[in-house]
Amino acid sequence: MSRTAATPAPVRVLYVRHGFRLGGAERSILNLARHGPEHGLVSGLAVIGRSSVDWRQTQLAEVAELGVPVTVFPRTARSLRHPQHLLEATSGVRRLARRLRADIVDTSGASASLVGRLACVGTRTFHVTEMESSRGDARAPSSTPWRLARWFYRRSYSLTAGFVAVSATLLDEDLLGGVLPADRITVIPRGVDLEEFPAQPLPAPSLDDGLRLLSVGRLVPSKDHLTAIRAVGLLRARGGNASLTIAGAGPLRADLDREIGALGLGGCVKLKGPWRDVAGLHREHDAFVFPTRFEALPLAALEAMASARPVVVSDIPSLRAIAGDTGIYFPPGDAEALAMSLDRLLRTPIARRRRIGLEARARVESAFDARRQVGALVDYYRSLTSR
Repeated sequence: MSRTAATPAPVRVLYVRHGFRLGGAERSILNLARHGPEHGLVSGLAVIGRSSVDWRQTQLAEVAELGVPVTVFPRTARSLRHPQHLLEATSGVRRLARRLRADIVDTSGASASLVGRLACVGTRTFHVTEMESSRGDARAPSSTPWRLARWFYRRSYSLTAGFVAVSATLLDEDLLGGVLPADRITVIPRGVDLEEFPAQPLPAPSLDDGLRLLSVGRLVPSKDHLTAIRAVGLLRARGGNASLTIAGAGPLRADLDREIGALGLGGCVKLKGPWRDVAGLHREHDAFVFPTRFEALPLAALEAMASARPVVVSDIPSLRAIAGDTGIYFPPGDAEALAMSLDRLLRTPIARRRRIGLEARARVESAFDARRQVGALVDYYRSLTSR
């Protein structure tokens, strides 16, 4: 009689995140909800922080549809500054962890991580922090409450059992000033759901033979959509035919609208707002442009690569790490260089563009498959609980 592999014991994890929108962090939770059960993951999600977006209009709705309970604590938007809200969030997360019988509380971001650490004190539940950026402290306000909060946050590192870096490039950024010992940091990159983002043929050429570009990301300074808009303006001023769709929401929408109007690009640059069907957007566009100035793990670029699209991206370490020799690079913030890169791509035969896209897809399949990455993360959880 043949033996079947033993079903792994379940690992119960409560994920705690600050805020919610349509973005990479939410998509990673969705991937965990989809692929975690096959690895024995039982999960719940707590969201702290007020948002202008109804969570039921975000990817968290899909997480709930997959059977993962979602609980929102809307009063804790500034939990690091207000002790009452911090206490409310900590008590709420502690109750949820007890109800789930959680082995792990997994958090990301300063507010959620502080709440998670405190919620696990005096329990048998391990706390894990997922590190997505090494630059959060630099952007934080400098007021006395925030300085005290950051001091306490750093003094509480010992309450965390392990740290998961979503990209090895985080370690190259002098992560946290060397505060954390290397043996407590594990690198597990996030991945792309290859079924949600299948390799797609390039669309039929446009009637005007123009290059249809897509960019996806929040409308915030670090994503630097202004550089992409200006590059399209430069390209068109020189006779190159290109259009740009930007999918995302954020505080810079009015500024970007003004720039589009000032450059006379209203007919060819569109701000689409937040968009759930990103795979559908890739199906309608020829290439992906990503002018971000900093990114720990550029999930939007990985999704474009999985869709077999050439990617024109800023030359930063994290993008070099994922795109390798399939990427088309330009110096961050250099609209002139980006315009030249786009012009070269516009002149590239379509057959060559297809080959570039398929090579990009192969890189994602080999190193950034979400199913495999979720399995690695669940194995990491097990290694903590078995100590």
